[in-house]
This record gives sequence, structure tokens and C-alpha cells, in this order.
Amino acid sequence: MTERSNDSAVDEWARSVREIHQGRELGEKEKKARRFIAWLGDRDIHFMDATPTQFDAFLGDLPEKYGHNYHLGCEVAIRHLYEFHFLGQGASANPTTSWTPKIKPKETDYIFPAEKLRHVFETGYALARQSKTLDKRARHFRCLAVIELVYSSGVAEAEVRAMSPNVLDTAEEGFLVVTGKSGVRNVPITPQALDAIQEWQLAAAAANWDTTEKLFPYPSLGEHALNAHISAWAASIMGREGPVMTLDALRAAFAAHLINAGADPRLVAYVLGLKRLKALERHLANASSFADAGVQAQ
Repeated sequence: MTERSNDSAVDEWARSVREIHQGRELGEKEKKARRFIAWLGDRDIHFMDATPTQFDAFLGDLPEKYGHNYHLGCEVAIRHLYEFHFLGQGASANPTTSWTPKIKPKETDYIFPAEKLRHVFETGYALARQSKTLDKRARHFRCLAVIELVYSSGVAEAEVRAMSPNVLDTAEEGFLVVTGKSGVRNVPITPQALDAIQEWQLAAAAANWDTTEKLFPYPSLGEHALNAHISAWAASIMGREGPVMTLDALRAAFAAHLINAGADPRLVAYVLGLKRLKALERHLANASSFADAGVQAQ
């Protein structure tokens, strides 16, 4: 990550906001951020090394006339500044700061029992290997590969649809280079997911399905039917009652696994291709209990 001075960090942030929002100034938010940055500078602390404890000390040093609302405004401004540098700049490097937003998976009524997810995998692989036709075998392995990939990498449906076989060039090293709305980023891939994709490729070749341009082609369905097809396939195994397995739910479970394991929310958001931490909170609010202890994070 490029070394930035405290002042230049705020300058970059303010300039970016003006460019994105057609000249809109940050106003009070920028003033609050500059005040904290100046406080750090007086103590020879680089903004990327700032901690929540130091932020609390900064608030304690403010004159008494600045009340609770001003303190909240400072936190919003500083959080926005840090999101810009750790997310908006495509921060694949590990930040040195211990500034960690307080994000946790929220309680939800959306329950997907872990045993059902395990049942999907066990039954799905059995069906695939017992299939009497090459087409059916390929269809089963395609669904399994997509589920394993999203569950272990957190990639979005549109990214799965757009993937070419070249995305696997770095898979043996434990990651994929994915292109999404937020640009190019690295995402993890587990050995289980890679094995499932390789089995799918073998099944596709045996069924004479063309995977030279798209890793997961859907010639008979149309590529935009991917999520509906995965949900219907999983429902055929689990039954129609209870929550529906969707790619968004699998992606949320991936995020919840990482957060529950203590991962920095900024890096989880980066892996998901999210620009804002608020978007990560929405994903976690929809996370199902596939992210519970019944299914270990891979």
C-alpha cells in the first residue's frame, strides 16, 4: 500500500468525493476528519496506525462545548475516511492499523440448518456420480461446483456467470483473480471448491458441453437463470419447505464465517467486492445459520 501522509490522506479523500459527487464538498465531515488527523500529527501518529483507543482520547480532548452529536459526527467522518483508504483504494494489502469497525452478524429469522447444507453436498455428489446420462451428471456437478465456489469464496452471482476458465490460473495458489463491479480483486478458493470445479469440467467435457468461453455455461437455461436453477436444484434435494438456498445466502454465510472467526471487516468487504461497510452489514443481516458451528468455515 502506498505510504500516505496524514494531510495527503484527507486531501485524496476529499478530492475523490468531489469527483464522484460532481463537486459536492464534504463540509463538516471534512473539518472533523482534519481535526482528528491534526491531533494524530501532533503526536507523530500516522493515520494508518491510529487505534480506537486513540480516537477515544481525541474525543476526550475536545472542548466541553462539543457534545454527543459532534462526537458521533467525528466517528462517521473518520470511518468514512478509513473506508476510502482501506476499501475504495482496493486495499488487498493488510492494513497496519487496529481500527476495526464494530460489525457482527445480526440475529435473523432466516434459518438454514447446517445439517441441510451438509445433506445438499452429500446427496448432490451421490446423485452426480450415480447419474445414468452424461448430461444429468454434468448438471449435478455444475450446481455443486457453483455452490462450493460461492460458499468458499463469496463471489457474486454476476461474477460467477461472467467467469472464464482463465480464472483458475491462480487456483493452485489458493486464490482467484475476479473482476466485478468494484474492479479486480483476489478471492480465496478452498481445495474442496477447486475439486468440485475440476469434477464439473470433466463432466462437462464428457457431455460435450463447451466451457472454452464461460466456466459455467447454461446453454439451455440462459445465463441469468443461474440463481433460480441453483435454488430449484437444492430444493429438489432438501424438499420445498423451509428456507430457500440462494447464492446471496451462501455469500452471506461466507462473510459471517470470516467475521465470526475474527477477520477484519474491511478485508471481508474487500473480498466480497463491497465499497461500503454498510453493505457488509446488510449481507450479515441476511446471513443464515449455515455460518454456525455445524459447518466449519473452510
